[in-house]
Amino acid sequence: MKKFVLGDIHGNFKAFQQCIKLSKINKDNDLLIVVGDVVDGLPQTRECIEELLTFKHLIFIKGNHDKWFEIWGKVGIKKWCWANKWGQQKPSLWIKQGGQATMKSYGGHHTNIPKSHLDLIINAPLYYIDDENRVFVHGGFDWHKPIEKEEPDNLMWDRDLFAFMEKQHSKTSEKIYTQYKEIYIGHTQIQAPYPLHYCNLWNMDTAAGWNGSLTIMDIDSKEFWQSDLVGKLYPIYMGR
Repeated sequence: MKKFVLGDIHGNFKAFQQCIKLSKINKDNDLLIVVGDVVDGLPQTRECIEELLTFKHLIFIKGNHDKWFEIWGKVGIKKWCWANKWGQQKPSLWIKQGGQATMKSYGGHHTNIPKSHLDLIINAPLYYIDDENRVFVHGGFDWHKPIEKEEPDNLMWDRDLFAFMEKQHSKTSEKIYTQYKEIYIGHTQIQAPYPLHYCNLWNMDTAAGWNGSLTIMDIDSKEFWQSDLVGKLYPIYMGR
């Protein structure tokens, strides 16, 4: 079994298809770990989730956009309103951040979401630790405490861990920070046209939901493959 990690998809089905083809991942035998945010951005969220469900060995980590989608899927727009430490978040914020495209892909109403699609998001873990002590999370975490004690919102939203690793990388690129052998994240869009490796952290979000590409990587060999840029795949869409 080969093990692959995939960055934030954000409704970019064409890019997802290219990554599958280029990497030659085997849907029946290989493991695919997605670091979250399959929804919001490009117009084919429904197709992306349907494609994920065809993988026999899949670990999908919940991202902040996936959480927004989950709430919409459960209660719809009219009943949606919740608070967290960042203040009151309303559906208008989600819609502006790519939710409009996601709604459209399901015909504009949450009751059109297949149960299997919503279940994938609802049941998605907030992090995953493999048998080699490599951790996969959408946003980040406070590495001074056990990850299982971290606030759920921080796991989906944190950018401090990536910022810390970026600063430390300039001092010593080989040092391992945190109790984990390797860390794989998404969430923080990077400008580099390839996944960034800072110390023992890999950032896989190469802006597939904006104007960049989607990246898939063999976790063991570190070989990676990338889709075409958004502008080539969806020339009439702006992404998020």
